[in-house]
Amino acid sequence: MQRLTEMSEEGDVVAMSQFQLAPSVIQGQTSEHVQVMLTEVRGILGQLTTLRMQHLFMILASPRYVERVTEMLRQKLKQADVLVLKSAAMAERRQETLEEQSRLEPRVDLLMGCTKELQKLIEADISKRYHNRPVNLMGVSI
Repeated sequence: MQRLTEMSEEGDVVAMSQFQLAPSVIQGQTSEHVQVMLTEVRGILGQLTTLRMQHLFMILASPRYVERVTEMLRQKLKQADVLVLKSAAMAERRQETLEEQSRLEPRVDLLMGCTKELQKLIEADISKRYHNRPVNLMGVSI
């Protein structure tokens, strides 16, 4: 970046004298070529400073970091196993609940029929007591 800035400033006498002392390979570089190299270097630097690369460098440099990462992965694996077991238990419980529902539905239908019949008997009895006036029981959900 500094080299690119120095190349763009033509009036800097100190920079010009330094370039004259530099090897011919450096003197022959154009500002466009330096810009391309700067872009490439920034790209490589970006790849080396990603979080993944930082983790890899930490793994390479520190056995304690490796131990921490392996312990964290073991804990996550345990949590995954627990969740799989809970999921299986919930699926089993759901199946049992569906079976119980299918077993109890006929009884509920029978109770609803008995309740309707009992409601009609109560309405008839109340109607008889009040000289055969029509009676409708309200608030009864069947």
